[in-house]
Amino acid sequence: MAKIIAEINPHWSDETIFQEVKHINAAQIQHITYNEFLPMVLGRRVMHEHELVLLKDDFFTDYDPNVNPSAAAGFTTAAYR
Repeated sequence: MAKIIAEINPHWSDETIFQEVKHINAAQIQHITYNEFLPMVLGRRVMHEHELVLLKDDFFTDYDPNVNPSAAAGFTTAAYR
């Protein structure tokens, strides 16, 4: 992916290419998580009830910088046991 990005943007530095590829990879993981993994684990009904379904059109505009995005240590430790 970095090679393709570098070919499209030959004026970018290695660091810029790395950061952009990192963002693309994170977006792919998010897409897989919200469209494939969570619907199977939680079910589509729960996904809709908690507004976890990715938007097909437009963008999410309700970002709140005061919300703590971290997961509780107990959950991260025991979630998949």
